[in-house]
Amino acid sequence: MKKWVKNNQPIFVLAIVGIACFFVYSFLAFSAPKEIFNSPDETANYVFSCNYSNGSMGIAEPDNLKVNGVIIPRSATSNANGDIVPGYFLGMPIILGVIADLFGCYIIPFIIPIVSAITPIFLYLGLRKIFEKEVAMLSALLLFFHPIFIYYTAKSLMPNVIFVDLLIISLAILLNIKYKKGIKNYFKPRVLKTYAIAGLLLGLALSIRPSEIYWVALLYFALLLFNIKKANWAGITIGIIFVVVAFLPTLHLNKELYGGYFQLGYNTRLLSVDLNDQVANGNIFTILSSFFSVSAIFPFGIKLVQSITVFINYFWRFLAWFNIFLIPGIATFFIYFYKDKKHYTKKFVYLLITLAVSAYLIIYYGGYVFYDHFDASKLTIGTSYLRYWLPIFVLLLPFMSYSLFAVWKVFEKVRINIKASSTILFLLVLSLFTFNLVFVKTDESLFAVKQNLEKYNQTRNIVLEKTEDHAIIITDRSDKIFFPKRKVIVFLENYAIFPFVANLIDSRPVYYYSMLAPDDMEFINRTKINQNLKFELNTQIDNFYLYKISLDLNL
Repeated sequence: MKKWVKNNQPIFVLAIVGIACFFVYSFLAFSAPKEIFNSPDETANYVFSCNYSNGSMGIAEPDNLKVNGVIIPRSATSNANGDIVPGYFLGMPIILGVIADLFGCYIIPFIIPIVSAITPIFLYLGLRKIFEKEVAMLSALLLFFHPIFIYYTAKSLMPNVIFVDLLIISLAILLNIKYKKGIKNYFKPRVLKTYAIAGLLLGLALSIRPSEIYWVALLYFALLLFNIKKANWAGITIGIIFVVVAFLPTLHLNKELYGGYFQLGYNTRLLSVDLNDQVANGNIFTILSSFFSVSAIFPFGIKLVQSITVFINYFWRFLAWFNIFLIPGIATFFIYFYKDKKHYTKKFVYLLITLAVSAYLIIYYGGYVFYDHFDASKLTIGTSYLRYWLPIFVLLLPFMSYSLFAVWKVFEKVRINIKASSTILFLLVLSLFTFNLVFVKTDESLFAVKQNLEKYNQTRNIVLEKTEDHAIIITDRSDKIFFPKRKVIVFLENYAIFPFVANLIDSRPVYYYSMLAPDDMEFINRTKINQNLKFELNTQIDNFYLYKISLDLNL
């Protein structure tokens, strides 16, 4: 054991840090009320993952057939049978559901914290093949402490972190394959199994976020191109096969839930084409031309000024205290870049990949305006931009690590253990800023999220007590509180839902949960809803009102 620890000291240290970080990452999973979440995406992922573990992902709702499918929460949709089904890619609920089938639904909020606690070890194993081992080690430590990585791991049912985790592990496995000349080495079971595992992990990552396929394909193509002379084509073929294998459950469920293998839960078509029609017609050239069209690669358009402005706002103004190490780090990188003849090409390829992927993701997501916070002008950690740009933050970690690596080199001949002391001091200071941002600073930080979840839980308990089991609740953004305990209809000023509501009242109780006070509700009902409905106050919960809806027989 002592010999193993000595020979694998970085891995041992990272494993210890990972164990400690698991409890940090699981803060909400341990402390917040169970089965209630802060976003509709998290709620949907938990509900559908748990459902899948119990045998069927969809939730039956026959009344959807007579109300145009409006009985759905956000992040869900209804299919041809009226069932409530995921309104997004199915990879994540399938993966979490399979694990929940083995351990129970209680494990679901802990799965991503567990994976994220070991991912930096694989980041180290991968980066040490490209950079100095010290830089790889520092990069792994920085990933543990990166505020965006911590935050979205703690909000453990968002898809972005698990996508990045699986991608890092897949790449690390490929980078650590030992290449040997000779045709016999191509077919060694251990080598083929390694490619199969790497391919399966890549396929699982893409099944969670297929929209990332362009830059991910670039990443793996660069890896292949760099190793083209010693490429194991048998292993690569096995890997590609397992990428496809990882997609088979998604394709099967697409057919079961949506009616077609390439049909999706999204309201918009993937890559702006109807893949089912194209595949049915065998029109492969149309599919390829659509797949590589500008509108497919950049579906939000190319808006350079807007994209760069938004990125600077969040990367520099919002995370300046973390990213400030990038500037001296890049300078140090170029100093050692020209000195290190052994890894010169590898580092150059990594630099090009980082620039290309970063440019693509900045343009791709910067072209859209996300309104995650009620105050659109406010920079918060909960914005979608930060989770979508997580791959950029990970790619930049080695360049940031060169800052501390330079300190190590300056003092490497000093007798005191400057490496350990400077690293510990650096991480302690960094952790203070990280803790403040992730847990305290904004109204979307984790302490605030926990308080919100406790309030949501109290609200849910009151509403469940006041409403019948088969009741439907109309709401704006509180669907995440009540679903799936109660079926919900999302209003959000879509008055077209109320003619459908009138069709439901005879068969089941319908309620409206809103911030509108009775006088305001009466005015809105008279001037905008105008469906001969009566809104009778049932109960008030803080600033919200729960109304029972019925037909107004006096009209």
